[in-house]
Amino acid sequence: MTKVYNCRRSSIFTFNHDSLTRHNVTTDEIYQALADPAVLPVDEEPNRDDNPRVMWIGQTETNRLLEIGIEYIDGKFDFIYHANNAQAKYKQAYYQRNL
Repeated sequence: MTKVYNCRRSSIFTFNHDSLTRHNVTTDEIYQALADPAVLPVDEEPNRDDNPRVMWIGQTETNRLLEIGIEYIDGKFDFIYHANNAQAKYKQAYYQRNL
């Protein structure tokens, strides 16, 4: 059974700043995309420590569609391990769901 994680459940985020810098994504854009009322969760495989991961697809205030990978670590904090422009498969899923 799939466990549903809420990207807004925790106020404690940590970031992989290397990923943000590499893909030219700001933390403000991440918060905007996660606040998108139409944000789409996509379950990912757990990491090697068996921490659950979800890829969240959401739009910023400037309509930039992002994919944001969040790893849920022991209920203590949410680690944003990846942020980039949404891949085609995520764009398609987001727009199909939000037509």
